[in-house]
Amino acid sequence: AAHYYCGTAGTATEYNEDEWYHLIAKGLKMEELVLQQRAAMDAFDPSRQIGLIVDEWGTWHPVEPGTNPRFLYQQNTLRDALVAATTLDIFNRHADKVVMANIAQTVNVCQAMVLTEPESPRMLITPTGYVYEMYAPHQNGKAVRALVETPDIGYTQSGKDSRLSLVSGSASLKDQDLFLTLTNSHASQEVDLAVALLGGATAESAEGRVLSGEIHTHNTFDAPETIVPVPLPVVTRGAQIHLSLPPASVAAIQIHLA
Repeated sequence: AAHYYCGTAGTATEYNEDEWYHLIAKGLKMEELVLQQRAAMDAFDPSRQIGLIVDEWGTWHPVEPGTNPRFLYQQNTLRDALVAATTLDIFNRHADKVVMANIAQTVNVCQAMVLTEPESPRMLITPTGYVYEMYAPHQNGKAVRALVETPDIGYTQSGKDSRLSLVSGSASLKDQDLFLTLTNSHASQEVDLAVALLGGATAESAEGRVLSGEIHTHNTFDAPETIVPVPLPVVTRGAQIHLSLPPASVAAIQIHLA
């Protein structure tokens, strides 16, 4: 079992654009961890009788002001959603190496999917919670290789120039349904994408959903649906699918193959 928290950059809700990119980049280090840990295990267990589990991962911010610091109660924004989505895509791309992966907390603690208000019966779904709902169709699917050709985003961290992949994603197949998840990590620029289906496959139809907004967007008990998934237009043209990812977005595309 491997643990990796990418931590924070700024606070849960207060961060600048460079800190937005920095935390997403820290989350992407999960791929290096998976490759390193499985390689070390393979040296002693080449037949992979022992599986690799990533059973604690995610963001870890300073607690919300006025809450008990031991309870680790933290808000959850669109930035956490991007970290969750890019990490889940890593697990999907390495389905041959990771036998199980679960975010450590579900309700009210660290990168929670649900926040509750103790003084009342109110509850809300966080952006991370919506990512899990959007990614659920990958479950029980067959991982297929997805090659993403993307430019990098340049940002500054601690006075040094750094780079981050603009788009990442993963894909899975169930019968004639191809499920594709994608992220656009750019804080302010839309990305136009062309998805090419290989091996003679063609798309009969496709539909998409997207979670996006201003980079600090989050749900509150007074406004619990400030950020929710909405329909994403997708155009199918035989073996190609065209779509535009809004800035700071997580997308899920269901493609029915002919």
